This record gives sequence, C-alpha cells and structure tokens, in this order.
Amino acid sequence: MLRGVGQAARAKAFVDKLKDAPCTDCKVKYPPYVMHWDHVRGTKRENIADTVRRKWSVASIKKELAKCELVCANCQAERTHVRSVATRASTRLLQMPK
Repeated sequence: MLRGVGQAARAKAFVDKLKDAPCTDCKVKYPPYVMHWDHVRGTKRENIADTVRRKWSVASIKKELAKCELVCANCQAERTHVRSVATRASTRLLQMPK
C-alpha cells in the first residue's frame, strides 16, 4: 500500500459521511458530490476537498470544518453571488467622493 493512501481514504470517508445531511439553506439532501463546505467563520486555511487530497489528519479537518456550513451547490452559488454583490457595493461606497 502506498504511504498516505489509508489516511486519504479515511479522511474522504469522514468528510463524505458528514455530507450525508441536508443543505443548511434549502434543507434538501443531495449526494455528497453536490454538497459543499462554505467557510463562514474564522480564517479559511484550505478548501475542505484539498485537506483530504493533501492527507490532513481527521482532527485537522475537523478544525477547518468548524468554520463551515454544509450547503448544496446551488445554494453555494447563491451565497457567493450575494457576497460578491455586497462586496462590490461596499467598495463603491468607500470609493465615493466626500
């Protein structure tokens, strides 16, 4: 067995099991590949999928997940759009002459 393969498999199984839950926003339950981790608290160190690929320990992944909410791909896109619009609006307000 290649070194680290077992760790990656354990981490993926752990994250996929947590994804077996409904979306925080729309409350619909989708397959794990449709569910996303949205970082909403703290400072984001890494995308959750990358933590699995990079063979982080389950304990380290749990710390990163504590900053996240589970949402479906559609709700993630909506959240990202709303944040983008809000960011552009606040930037324009800051750039307005006084």
